Amino acid sequence: MPSHGVILRQNVVNFWQSVLYYTTNEINTTYCKKNSCDNGTMKPLLRKIFFWDEPAQGAFFGLTLLVTLPRFFLTIGYDVILPLFMQGDSRRSMALYLVGGLAILLFGALLYALVLFRHLLPQRRLAKVVFIAIFCVYVVLMVVFWDFVPTGYERLWIFSPVVFVVFSVIYMLYPAGKLRDWLYAVGPLALGWAALCYNSVLNARALSVPVLMKLPLHGMSVSTGGSPWLMWTLTVLGILLLGLSYLLWGRLIAKLGGLTVRSLFGRGVVTLWLIFAFLYLVSAVMALDAEHEYRNARARLLYRQRELDAYWEMSVNPQTLEEKYTQSGRIDQSFWDELVALDVGFTALNEQYDGIDVIVGFHNAVLPPEIYEQWKSAFAESPELLRMEQMLDERLPLPERKYVLEHANLYEAILSKCRSMTRLELWRVRLALEGNDILSAQKALQRIDNISAFLQHDYSLTAGLVWMAIEQMRSLVLSQILASGLSDEQWLRGQEDFLQQKESTAHAVYQRLILGEAANMLHVIDTCEQQTSLSQFLIFPEACYFYAREGASLARCFFISDFADFPEKPTGIFAGMLAPALRLTGTKMFPKLIATLRISRGMIAAESTRFRNGRYPDTLDDLPIDPFSGDGPLKYAVGEVEIVEKHFQPNENPSPIGITPELQKQLGLTDEQAAEFSRPRKYVFETEWRTVDAVQIWSVGPDGIDDGGLRSTDDIRFVIPIQGKP
Repeated sequence: MPSHGVILRQNVVNFWQSVLYYTTNEINTTYCKKNSCDNGTMKPLLRKIFFWDEPAQGAFFGLTLLVTLPRFFLTIGYDVILPLFMQGDSRRSMALYLVGGLAILLFGALLYALVLFRHLLPQRRLAKVVFIAIFCVYVVLMVVFWDFVPTGYERLWIFSPVVFVVFSVIYMLYPAGKLRDWLYAVGPLALGWAALCYNSVLNARALSVPVLMKLPLHGMSVSTGGSPWLMWTLTVLGILLLGLSYLLWGRLIAKLGGLTVRSLFGRGVVTLWLIFAFLYLVSAVMALDAEHEYRNARARLLYRQRELDAYWEMSVNPQTLEEKYTQSGRIDQSFWDELVALDVGFTALNEQYDGIDVIVGFHNAVLPPEIYEQWKSAFAESPELLRMEQMLDERLPLPERKYVLEHANLYEAILSKCRSMTRLELWRVRLALEGNDILSAQKALQRIDNISAFLQHDYSLTAGLVWMAIEQMRSLVLSQILASGLSDEQWLRGQEDFLQQKESTAHAVYQRLILGEAANMLHVIDTCEQQTSLSQFLIFPEACYFYAREGASLARCFFISDFADFPEKPTGIFAGMLAPALRLTGTKMFPKLIATLRISRGMIAAESTRFRNGRYPDTLDDLPIDPFSGDGPLKYAVGEVEIVEKHFQPNENPSPIGITPELQKQLGLTDEQAAEFSRPRKYVFETEWRTVDAVQIWSVGPDGIDDGGLRSTDDIRFVIPIQGKP
């Protein structure tokens, strides 16, 4: 009875004869017409093209291709495709074509190896069924792994070991060789891959907190995931074990094909490894060069940072900023836990008038008289609102900084609560002034100031943007109080001094945001670069290149004194992601805040003139400088002005709000929440414009063009309706 090796060899030869015959039929026909040869002439030629002379050599070539191809993909992907993708639409399209081509190449290599290994099996129907079943399971596992693993290089490297394991299972079910040979090959593979995977887990733990939250946990070192020596040892051990497994698989294939191991390393295999080595050296050299560039850019930024350190009288980095935050006030997390949990929802009124729930965002809403009375009663009697205002009456403590993954949304919830509380205070002021209760309105303004003061202790960009938005709402409250005519001159003078002081505070907070954002971002890059260079350089030099290049870009970008100076189209992914928000902050948000503070001072000056002269002046001299017009002052006018109102009325054209699956996923909504979000409401708030006599002070806005303070322009204006006052 023939041995397994003889059967295997005959099956392989028969298979490749069939493949070569059918795939080269047309070529053979053309070739033979010109050269008068038979169809067998092309077989040696095509075997030379694929660089193997025996089927076992072809199988080993396919195995080598699976091992080395991820290196080609990584080098081209990080060093060519990624830079192209970040530079314009045309280059992005080109990068996508390259990605598609590489994906087809990888799939082709996988298919090539699968076909080879498939026909190394004994030709039995049950073997084919088992092979197809295992291959389907393999495909499902690949899809699941691709969806759950966040980083790309683990996704790529997983192809090789899983293919090996799948084939090992097949051969163990239908052995064509000795079981111990398969165990010898699979054992180092499993151990080596386990070492590399565990090292990746340690690396992810070390990087997850600063990367996702920008700041490390207080007192956390970069070795949280494991000691650098442990990670380095695991990397070296994993590579050695995978290399041993590769050689043992070659030994096994050689045995099955009746060849020597040395004969497997033909021109094709050697060429693949030479290309692999060349690309690895290129990536390593590029990584070292990027590291040098990063160090130079980092040194320049540190020189700039010394100036800012002198300004703050301390060495500034994420740790010292954290200490400054901790020392700037009393820490009381339980206070914020209770405050965030307070839900001022007006549930009964919402159920009666479906659609009124958004009224909190419209301080200028106009409701029918009977509904308005119900709304005022619900507002005045809300126990959650009363408790919230009691908690805001005093100086607010600071929340703990829990920068770990399970508390990732904690601070975001606090910032969201600050916005919603300020909107409620806008309504408190309106209702108080309607009852001529100026003291309650002034207390509401003080509560907004308490919220603002709390946010001034932070140094993150998100908190800074929320603080700016709250200051905008504070100016609306101040304009409401001025329009009522109930404030006295002494209180107005105090507010004017307070606004001048707040403008100085705004500049200081803005500088701290710039420094804090730079320190946090560069700390992230420093941490990533340290971890990657210590433990992953051997298998992934592209990571060192990527982080060093990103760090150099960030260091160059943050050599600024104003967010408006941030490059419009910087190089680097991180800097490119930050550019729109930072430039918007520097060119619009912060100047808009300064303009708003100065407009408020101008409104106080106009109201003070009315106190002294009994009427608003036709012109107002010595108005503050408009930050959007260079040296020109703010604009002032008295007369007819259009103001916006939100009128609550039945929904005459009920139609659902369109919410796409992508938007639903982006908002994190369940199907039930999405259905509730998109369903038509019975009542809606419609925008209407009304003309009134008023005092108006405005800024020309970011475009620098004076549109006369008209609505639907980018002019920044505040209005004091005269309402029958002189």
